[in-house]
Amino acid sequence: DPFPATMNEIPSPLERPPQAPLTRRRGASLRLVIPFLLLLCGAGWCLREHFAQARSEWQYRSLLQEQATVAMTINTLWKQANLYPSTSEKQWRLLQQKISEHTTPLCREYEAFLREHPAHDRAMTSYGALLDDVGQNEAALGWWSKAIHISNLNPNLLNNLANHYSHYGEPLLALHLY
Repeated sequence: DPFPATMNEIPSPLERPPQAPLTRRRGASLRLVIPFLLLLCGAGWCLREHFAQARSEWQYRSLLQEQATVAMTINTLWKQANLYPSTSEKQWRLLQQKISEHTTPLCREYEAFLREHPAHDRAMTSYGALLDDVGQNEAALGWWSKAIHISNLNPNLLNNLANHYSHYGEPLLALHLY
């Protein structure tokens, strides 16, 4: 019977027989440490990956904010120019130069971001929209074509492509994308 029948049969701590000292077996500690280290390294990789994604998302959002600012500036420039069909070529070139002064730095930032994150389809879509807004339709189509190969589920991308195709004479393709 493993349980003592009465309290008198339970030995006091002073009466317990001495236990044999713990002996270390070679490799026993490694069996415990190695899985812990592997878990720690794996967690480090996951955290590193998580922070890299968070950083790229922050960079992308700052690009979007800057793009919104540039879009408002371009809209203001168009309103200030108050262009009519009788506008001179000089006024058109001046307006294009002002627009280019605002968009060129942002285009460089987008290109640097996309070199660092070549699979970021939302950035490609936004950059294509910026290029389309300033009249660089073929460059915009190039970025949208790259993005559609990465993800064909982005509704903004599909809408931009459909709009492009409907404006430039491919209505059946546009209908397929809408």
